[in-house]
Amino acid sequence: MTMQVLKRALKRPVRALLARWGRQSRMPLRPSLLILMYHRVLPPDYPEIPIIQPGMVVHPQTLRMHLRVLKERFEVVHLDDWLQRLDRGQPLPKKACAITFDDGWRDNYVHAFPLLQEAALPATIFLVSDKVGTPESFWPERLARVLWNGGKGQAPAVWDSAEFAWLKQLGVSYPFGQRPPVRTEIDAIIHQCKRFTDADLQERLQRMESHSGSTAGTVTPDILDWNQVHAMDASGLIRFGSHTRHHVRLSDAVDASI
Repeated sequence: MTMQVLKRALKRPVRALLARWGRQSRMPLRPSLLILMYHRVLPPDYPEIPIIQPGMVVHPQTLRMHLRVLKERFEVVHLDDWLQRLDRGQPLPKKACAITFDDGWRDNYVHAFPLLQEAALPATIFLVSDKVGTPESFWPERLARVLWNGGKGQAPAVWDSAEFAWLKQLGVSYPFGQRPPVRTEIDAIIHQCKRFTDADLQERLQRMESHSGSTAGTVTPDILDWNQVHAMDASGLIRFGSHTRHHVRLSDAVDASI
């Protein structure tokens, strides 16, 4: 038995214990709110699953199971309703849960919305307002697509260019130019790239895409359009909040007092 298999075997009973005696099984002493934050909801056969960061996605069947358990164990509420009731000193449910989705991904409409309708459960989607209805992608997805290059990876000669060579200095273990990267390697490269500003990364990506001939987009846009937003809003189940206009990351240079 390898060490990895042994670790998995040891984790199973721990997970089972936590599932049995976790927060979902206990009644709190005072009103509480559990907030769940999702990003993407995609089926296992989605073509770009190999390049999506592992913590960013759940499969539809997993979300359906989550919704079933939440409906059994919690009073699922709109996030803003719970906060307003708290602010006004109104009675609160003893054990509540709010479901949220960050970024405004199109798959929230295609895959998550039907499941929320099926379960009749409310949710809040936080939109990056200037990207709604555009073909633009976030920089991690653009970078992942360039690295993966349709499953072929980039050739060794590309990695010797000035446009790409800087990535080799990030200290990740990926063998550049020898094979396409796997999800964990793409995730590590994205994590290390967060040392740069968004503006710097946008410039670097533009040079990489131009040099390699890679395209940043997909046949289907990543982000919701306004028709989809309006359709979900009309259902009464989905509400929307702000996730900034451009998805600019905060940094140490930002004055926290502003």
